[in-house]
Amino acid sequence: MSILKAKIFLPLCVAGVLTGYAAAEYLMPRYFHPPPLPPEQKLTMDDILNAIGQQPHYFRKTTSGSYLAGQFAQRHKDWGKADDYIESVFKQDQDNPSLQKHSMILSMAAGDVKESIGIAQTVLKNDPESILAILFSALEPIKNNDYKATLDTLGMVDEENLSAFIVPAVKLWAEAGLGNFSVDQLTPNSFYAYQALLVGLYMDKNLQAVDFADASFKSEENDIRDLEKYADAFLAFGKIDRALAIYELIVQQNYADSDLKNKIKRLKNNEAIESIIEVPKVQSPTEGIALVFQDMAEILLREFSDDSATIFAQMALYLDPTLNRNHAMIAEVYERHERYNKAIDTLKKIDSEDELFPIIQRQIAELYAKQEDDEKAIEILENLYTNNNDIDAKILIGDLYRYQEDYSKSAEAYSEVLARWNDTPPEEYWHVLYARGMSLERLKKFEAAEVDLLKALAFRPNNPYVLNYLGYSWVDQGIHLEKSLGMIAQAVSILPNDGYITDSLGWVHYKMGNYKEAVPHLERAVALLPYDATINDHLGDAYWKVGRQHEARFQWQRALNYNENEDMELKQKIQEKLITGLNEEDTVRVTEDKTSGKSKSN
Repeated sequence: MSILKAKIFLPLCVAGVLTGYAAAEYLMPRYFHPPPLPPEQKLTMDDILNAIGQQPHYFRKTTSGSYLAGQFAQRHKDWGKADDYIESVFKQDQDNPSLQKHSMILSMAAGDVKESIGIAQTVLKNDPESILAILFSALEPIKNNDYKATLDTLGMVDEENLSAFIVPAVKLWAEAGLGNFSVDQLTPNSFYAYQALLVGLYMDKNLQAVDFADASFKSEENDIRDLEKYADAFLAFGKIDRALAIYELIVQQNYADSDLKNKIKRLKNNEAIESIIEVPKVQSPTEGIALVFQDMAEILLREFSDDSATIFAQMALYLDPTLNRNHAMIAEVYERHERYNKAIDTLKKIDSEDELFPIIQRQIAELYAKQEDDEKAIEILENLYTNNNDIDAKILIGDLYRYQEDYSKSAEAYSEVLARWNDTPPEEYWHVLYARGMSLERLKKFEAAEVDLLKALAFRPNNPYVLNYLGYSWVDQGIHLEKSLGMIAQAVSILPNDGYITDSLGWVHYKMGNYKEAVPHLERAVALLPYDATINDHLGDAYWKVGRQHEARFQWQRALNYNENEDMELKQKIQEKLITGLNEEDTVRVTEDKTSGKSKSN
């Protein structure tokens, strides 16, 4: 380009750019943020829609869409919606065997039992060996106390089918409804043994049941949570030695509560115990079969077979609506899948007259708390404490306030509970001392906190959390460091993979000036909990003290990055250390005065 052309062209380019920039400055705001139209020129939504014209329906309902939506709802345990979607598909293809079974199962899970029973009749025409269809079809004769028809229906089951495990127990009760008792067809196992005991009690303590249960009951094959009800059933037959042996086995497994210990005490003192044993008062075989379904639901729930557990719980409720334990199980399935509102609605079906009511109200409160509606949770618990004198409700109130870091209110709630026992609770409530001790420590009421924590430690001398909390609180105060070291080391030996306890062990070494010994423990703590700001900060301090300044600053920067809770005090300290590092006076080595029990600085 010649010099003359350049002299002409460049000013034109510059002028063009400036003009374009000025136009953009003027037009762009008006394009994206136009001034409001005068009222007479404003367009209504109808004007806009008329101008656009008829548009296609992008969100139309389709068969495939309904099927996929039903599958999605089922996976998320929204049984009602899943049933609605699959039913809409089923109506368009009622001869599809797969859809028939799917719709039958979803209807039962949603509690639409009548609908499910109706579909089961259709399923049996195509698949006469379907176990669930047979069981669903048997529900009506069972509910109507027609035990002959029940046995006829159950006779369709192939006895070789492994899925038919529950059928012999149902037949046992149906036979009882006809005045018969026979265990000849039962395989010896604890599930059938318990049902045989209940049938035996219903049939005026038929001792054949005890003989069968004795031959089939093996404690090592049972879930520890079932042992007490088995023992209670034996005791209802007057089998004291058998029951006592099972009770004491539960004690050995550390599952005994105060009620069970009371049973043992009464038995050994030859005192009456009938009023405190928990054996279902079965009034009819229909109620007995409902208990069979309930027990099956319980087993499946423990195995996390949530869909199957829900189905059997709904069957139990259909036969005996008073079995509120089934509402609780269905709610537990909802809770597992974070459907908290559905769980709450299900639990609210249990009325205040039921013996489960206090437990259920506490569960409802916990569900509100999981949704961060602490105000509603505390309201429910306060009502339960006031109206039912429920100590556990008050403890939960303290826990909620502690999780909110309102330590004054949590300590107040725990103190109200502990005042019942003059601050010396029974063993099953030892943890209230631990909880109040933590609250008091956070309030910097160290002497009062120490009293509670030492009392808690007396109840549970090998509890790693109490050992760690008390030891760490002493470390923070710079006292009893040798004793703290031993306690926290003991806690680490019990829970070697707990990052917080491992950090405590490293930190007590650091506080004692044992910097080299502190480093490996703090490194392991960071490996266990890599995103904890405090633990990274501790490792940074230890690195600095052993001369690893670059690594120290790296750990402090990590701590600053991971300070998600925006602990401003920690943030300020870390920022200062990143600039200046640690000075010698930042850590005071403390040793224990063995004579006075006090601490002093070197």
